Amino acid sequence: MTRARHATMPKDRDDEISSEQLTRVLQKAMLRSYPNPDRIGCRGTEVLREMAERKFPNEHPFWDKHVEHCSPCYRVFLDFRNEILARWGREERNQKRVRITAITAAIVVLLLVTGSIYLTAR
Repeated sequence: MTRARHATMPKDRDDEISSEQLTRVLQKAMLRSYPNPDRIGCRGTEVLREMAERKFPNEHPFWDKHVEHCSPCYRVFLDFRNEILARWGREERNQKRVRITAITAAIVVLLLVTGSIYLTAR
């Protein structure tokens, strides 16, 4: 009995595609593949902004009904999403700064209290 052997190609680091690269390729395809010059079925920017503000925008019902098949709406959605993701990044960095400042202040107060107790106990 002969066993079939499947040859596999060695993985080459240069051939691997990152998730960011794949996302860009898919986005470009969606932006080109679904022209809608008459904007048939488009519901305006408010619903697109609402979708962009969601953690999982593709769970919004209008995503399947329209956005994934309308390049103009998808472009507006992406603009909103990029703006919102940038804002979320800034907010997260600011929250980290506030936490670090609070921790640093607590450490300084603890050191001052400990130092003053030490000095008064001598």
